Amino acid sequence: MSAFPDPAALLPHGPPMRWLDAILASEGDHTRARAEVRASWPLARDGRVPTVAALELLAQVAAAHAALRRGEAEGRGFVVGCPELVMDRPWLAVGEVLEVALQVEGDGRIVRVAGEVRAGHERVAHGTLLVVREGGGHG
Repeated sequence: MSAFPDPAALLPHGPPMRWLDAILASEGDHTRARAEVRASWPLARDGRVPTVAALELLAQVAAAHAALRRGEAEGRGFVVGCPELVMDRPWLAVGEVLEVALQVEGDGRIVRVAGEVRAGHERVAHGTLLVVREGGGHG
C-alpha cells in the first residue's frame, strides 16, 4: 500500500484522462509516479500510444506534486510552454508500465518542471514544461 494518496484524490482529471496509477515517492522538489499505458487512453490506437503522451504524464505528475505540497487538490496550474520534449522512441505499448520522475524548479507563479518517463530501464522521453500557477501560490 502506498504512503501517498490515490492520484484520483490529487488530480482534477477523471477517466479516461487520469493516467497516473500511483505516486511512488515525493520529497522536496522531486516526485515519482507510475502509470500503466491503457487502451482507454484517448490517444491509444491499435495497441499503442504515441510517445508525445509523455507531455501529459509530466503535467499530471506536476499537478500531483503541487497538490501534495498544498495538502489538497485545490488550485490549478496551466502548462504554458514545453521548451523541450525528446521522445526516444515513437510509441508506448498498451500494458507497458511507466515511471515518471520530475523535479520542480521555482516557487513563484511560473515554475519549470523537468522530467523523464521510463519503461523499466529504458528512457522513453524527457523534457521540460513551464507551468503558470493560478494565484501564484507556493509548493
